[in-house]
Amino acid sequence: MSVSTGAALLWILLLTFTVSTVSGAQKLTLTAESGATINIRNNNKVKGCQVCTGLIIKKCNAESLNYLKGSTVELKCSRPQDVFSIEIVRRITCTTKSCSSHIVQTDFSSIDALRFNRTFTWNLVAAAPKAFQIDFTNTGLKQINPSEKCPDRHTYTLQAFQSTGNVAVEQYCRSGTISTALILKSGSFSVDVPAEQKLQNDKFDVTVGEKIKWAQKLTLTAEPGATINIRNNNKVKDCKVCTGSLIKKCNAESMNSFNGSTVSVELECSRPQDVFSIEIVRRINCTTESCSDHIIQTDSNSTDALRFNRTFTWNLTAAAPKAFQINFTKTGLKQINPSEKCPDRHTYTLQAFQSTGNVAVGKYCRSGTISTALILKSGSFSVDVPAEQKLQNDKFDVTVGKKSSVSLVTVTVLCFIQNDSFI
Repeated sequence: MSVSTGAALLWILLLTFTVSTVSGAQKLTLTAESGATINIRNNNKVKGCQVCTGLIIKKCNAESLNYLKGSTVELKCSRPQDVFSIEIVRRITCTTKSCSSHIVQTDFSSIDALRFNRTFTWNLVAAAPKAFQIDFTNTGLKQINPSEKCPDRHTYTLQAFQSTGNVAVEQYCRSGTISTALILKSGSFSVDVPAEQKLQNDKFDVTVGEKIKWAQKLTLTAEPGATINIRNNNKVKDCKVCTGSLIKKCNAESMNSFNGSTVSVELECSRPQDVFSIEIVRRINCTTESCSDHIIQTDSNSTDALRFNRTFTWNLTAAAPKAFQINFTKTGLKQINPSEKCPDRHTYTLQAFQSTGNVAVGKYCRSGTISTALILKSGSFSVDVPAEQKLQNDKFDVTVGKKSSVSLVTVTVLCFIQNDSFI
């Protein structure tokens, strides 16, 4: 971008406010850069409050004034900042090769402007059949529910406009894992800032969305309450996990977590199975009397998931001062060195979480003499299955550890029972 273009962009949010009170009305002078428009809205349609323009012929509106290019208005209201909000709208157009501008989030407004709720909006259009892409790499975004509030009081909104007239709307806060958003044809990006809150300076690059040459669609399923993690184990930069159809959000972080029984993603990578791994995490809670579930080793995912390395994990917690006990009587386990491989390509891992923050870890194969594992308070049990290997169906009972065993477990944290004796 040239120096002159960059300097021009710094004026994107420039508003000059001059306020004076005449006959119960506050005069407000608004100035915007060429090409931008200003909207003044009476959001709740408060009766008795109006926004007026014109000197000789005065025109007043009780609801809103839109598409102002810069003018002097009168706000007829005792406390206009409690009734009216201000929106500054500008447009970014993308051809098949480049976009006319970037989203430059700066605000040179006077102190008087801070008294109003403000929205800064960029309407974006891409030439068919292209999309436009917004880069959030420097800040990252995380999606929120409409009722949630952002810690820094900056709420971001992405909209995708469909040819049917419907609009897909999603809201976000800063400091998340979403690094890019891709929207086909047209949409908008905006940031809402409440009264008395200064706008943070930021810049989000807008580029033409390249046509993706490789993107594998993958649908993963797990029972309600489970978490599905997709990991970029080696943090390969050019490989991303993307979600959404109208508003496509991509994440290049090392781990992406999804809650819910079904997750549909696109993996942007030439060979995603060489980069990503899948983990399905479940939780089992034990009271002093019983445990909420057992370890049931099943996989309901499609054959597409078989192309990936997979881990099935159960996080277990026992109510103090109890322990939880896992029964391996039917299969038996034997401990191995981390470098060893199991004949059936199923590697089991037991972890015991200690109050000091340390973790005791052991790796195991099937067909051994260990029949029971006893862990105090909290730990995890997982099985790693390589690509192209189906998960064996198994069940390991989880019960509350006996009181007589707790003192021994307290010392060792992770113990095993072999032939009815502790080891």
